[in-house]
Amino acid sequence: MAIEAFEVKPDINNNVSLSLQAHVQDLGWLSPVTDSVAGTTGQAKQLEAFKISLVGDSADNYDVYYRAHVANIGWME
Repeated sequence: MAIEAFEVKPDINNNVSLSLQAHVQDLGWLSPVTDSVAGTTGQAKQLEAFKISLVGDSADNYDVYYRAHVANIGWME
């Protein structure tokens, strides 16, 4: 079973939003989306990588931290 898309609904104020970008099987990097679904749905295309960044007037005042759990390896730092 593969992930096709992801969505993040942050609880952020102060004119800051999340920009999400997905790298999808056979399609490559898709255009960034803001506060929406990144990837594809119903196309059976695997999400291969993603980027998350902050955008907006106050984005420089915040940081985004994330990590991934990789099959047969574990949590990546």
